[in-house]
Amino acid sequence: MPTENRSNSTELSKIVTEALVCMVSGVTGMTPPADEPLPGFIQAPIDRAVTRISDFLAQPAQQHQGEPVALAIPEECPHIIVFDDHDRVDEHFCGAGARPAALRRFEQISRSWNAHLFVRVERNSRDDRYPSATVADLAEVERLRGEVRRLHEAGEFLDNVSQGIENKLRAQLAEAQALLRDISTRPDLPEVVRCWLETYLSASTEPSALVMQIPEGYCVMPRRLTAENGAKALLIGEFKLETTHECPECAELEEPAEGCEMCDGTGEYGQPHIIPWDQIKLMYSEAVNGLSLKQ
Repeated sequence: MPTENRSNSTELSKIVTEALVCMVSGVTGMTPPADEPLPGFIQAPIDRAVTRISDFLAQPAQQHQGEPVALAIPEECPHIIVFDDHDRVDEHFCGAGARPAALRRFEQISRSWNAHLFVRVERNSRDDRYPSATVADLAEVERLRGEVRRLHEAGEFLDNVSQGIENKLRAQLAEAQALLRDISTRPDLPEVVRCWLETYLSASTEPSALVMQIPEGYCVMPRRLTAENGAKALLIGEFKLETTHECPECAELEEPAEGCEMCDGTGEYGQPHIIPWDQIKLMYSEAVNGLSLKQ
């Protein structure tokens, strides 16, 4: 086996072993000695799982056609931020540091406004000195996509392996506890041992007790709204508050002008205001603090 592959397998074996030990500790409440190797009957299945994962990751990436290609974007490439609200003026960035400046500004704006960030892919004129975004190397793009796909598939494989191990450990734990209960009822058992067994069994967690019970009318929701859990993309710009204002075109008239472009003859007009992202997060946080079930 090449040195690099052997090193990767060793690191992967360490990760899987640590995950298994943590899971066993969480289920049984017992932790093996840190300086001693695991027993062979436990280490052998781990080694087999690591071998299968390594072989899976070593497979060549499957090529897909027709997917969007990536862009190579120089830092001085012109960018533009366009707002859905037509009252806001578009913001342009070009020259040295244009891209990082546009990205920072867009991060600030997107918290409170519906906006779109565009990058230029073609020069506006022949004498334009600023570079444009170009299509990245297709072979490199496909290679990176393949790596991402393999990582996702490996993650799913690890989840399935860990779930199988957890289910097996839970079943073994239930069998062991049932056996200890039978032993604790034996009449010839010393009283000291019986008391120890009863204390252990009363303090141990049954596998069925680990299943979270959700009351009727409740659901599992995140404690906070973040971009990472998808809340920002889902909720930003979705809530608006409309305020009513007197029509400035008809304010000095005795009666509102029929057919007025601003108020349509009503004498007032409504102006929508998008509720900022920070306010949405604050309202959600207050709801969680007031309505969540207390332990």
